Amino acid sequence: FGVQNNRDDAFEQLDYAKSVGVNFIDTAELYPVPLFAETWKAGATEKIVGEYIEKIGPSQRDDLVIATKIAGFMSKSAIAAARRGEDGGNPDEFPDCRLDEASVKEACHASLDRLRTD
Repeated sequence: FGVQNNRDDAFEQLDYAKSVGVNFIDTAELYPVPLFAETWKAGATEKIVGEYIEKIGPSQRDDLVIATKIAGFMSKSAIAAARRGEDGGNPDEFPDCRLDEASVKEACHASLDRLRTD
């Protein structure tokens, strides 16, 4: 969700999936794909899923299993910048994506914020 379709399409697809018994949603901080699309923005898919969760409310949220993933090492990464709430800017100044303890915690908190869940 976010490059190949928009929020409204995503909501419609998620509603349909729920209606036929799907309860597992998989996402990642680097989604949507492809990463080279002009409209790509780290965490966009998580944000759409989070908006959907907010729309359906807590009782229906409890019926879903939501999985996300963090990105591995990438130097000067827009993904790492997005973890810190940095949008845009000079790519040469972006932080590196890493898998150390602090980066993993930062990534998890950013994903939970975008997903609007705990």
